[in-house]
Amino acid sequence: MNSVLAGMRQPVTGPAFLAQNKPSADRGCYMEITEQVKTIMQRLLSGGCEAYLVGGSVRDMIMGREPHDHDIITSAPTAQVKKIFDKVIPVGEKHGTVAVVEKKVSFEVTSFNSLEQDLSRRDFTMNSLAMGINGKVYDCFGGEDDIKNKVIRTVGKPEQRFREDPLRLMRAVRFAVDFGFSLSGETKTGIIENCHLIEDTAAERVRDELCKILLSGGSGCGIRLLQECGLLRHIIPELTECVGFEQRNRHHDKDVFEHTLAVLDNTTGTLNVRLAALLHDVAKPRTFSLDEKGEGHFFNHNIVGEQMARVILNRLKFSNDTIAAVTSLIKEHTSRYAQISASGIKRLIKRIG
Repeated sequence: MNSVLAGMRQPVTGPAFLAQNKPSADRGCYMEITEQVKTIMQRLLSGGCEAYLVGGSVRDMIMGREPHDHDIITSAPTAQVKKIFDKVIPVGEKHGTVAVVEKKVSFEVTSFNSLEQDLSRRDFTMNSLAMGINGKVYDCFGGEDDIKNKVIRTVGKPEQRFREDPLRLMRAVRFAVDFGFSLSGETKTGIIENCHLIEDTAAERVRDELCKILLSGGSGCGIRLLQECGLLRHIIPELTECVGFEQRNRHHDKDVFEHTLAVLDNTTGTLNVRLAALLHDVAKPRTFSLDEKGEGHFFNHNIVGEQMARVILNRLKFSNDTIAAVTSLIKEHTSRYAQISASGIKRLIKRIG
């Protein structure tokens, strides 16, 4: 048996796999597959090939969510797929993937050697599900149970899955906060032990995953989980200086990190605002001082924070417009006005956008 499956409950392969995972009536049909997807699958089936909907779309249908992407896998080689359909775009043909255009909408179709092998290479069990054209589910890694129990679990050994693509380290966190799931003990341990691998991932991919976490319904929980799993120190190490840093100030009842998460959870769901909330006090540990009464102060932390945020956002390859907007918000976040004229309001709006 392929080593990718070692160390986990042993799946049945070959013909026995389909027999054991034959769709059963008690699984039910969660949502209807769209007509466009059915058309593509039916044409593949009519050509004597296997065809399944897989991955996140099946997961979302089981969860009663509207799928955003529909990925199809088939036993047909790409050459045969191109013969079956009129309009095919070679988006990743060397990896066996093409885009089939149906009614002006493109759908990725990927060739596989065997269904069980394809599913065994998926990242998490909830994404290792396949659905036939009849709407029934094939599951040999416990994905349905993990969805029911709200658990994020890797398919096979966590280390192997994370080494294949270290971005999965962050994706696990994002899925957890997006869906309100928890990480399985083995998966969380695997993230902690392999968190350094995220440094091998392109900054743009890390940035995009961070943005998804920040724009989720649980942004504060997401950043906390990144910290608990050791990922934050490899993504924004400056923020880890805030963890446990007591402010020693009567106006604050939380350490800098906990205060940051509270602010983050109370902002509007706009990326620039959430980035500013995340980084607005990043300079506090570096600007901390105590007065003669033992009270903590952070003089000019907005100015130093603006400079630090610029370095962080540049490192993560954010656009110049985003950097300008976020750093402006950070610089201005300590501004207070007992009174302000109409012209003063206009100048402030011009500065912060």
